[in-house]
Amino acid sequence: MYRLPIINQMLNLSGFELVAVIFFIIIGFFCSGFLLDYLMKKQGFGPYLNGVLALIGAYFGMVFRWAAFPLQSPYEPLLSMALVMASILLLVLGLAALRNRIA
Repeated sequence: MYRLPIINQMLNLSGFELVAVIFFIIIGFFCSGFLLDYLMKKQGFGPYLNGVLALIGAYFGMVFRWAAFPLQSPYEPLLSMALVMASILLLVLGLAALRNRIA
């Protein structure tokens, strides 16, 4: 049993529904990787690594939301989406700044 409620909901899906959700997540984050690559140009990491970093950032945003805020908040969808987007932005921009500082 996982502590994140969204993981428990995903594991309760049937076979086809679970595969469809996983494909949607993979395609969505790789599309966001291509979008980040287009926006960041030479400061980015390439479309595929940007997509993986976006996926990692979204997971950290969900974990932070679960750990820092109560589950029965009236602003549940808005708060979750804001923290996921903010963590993606902070992770990708922070790593890009670090990469450009070192290189």
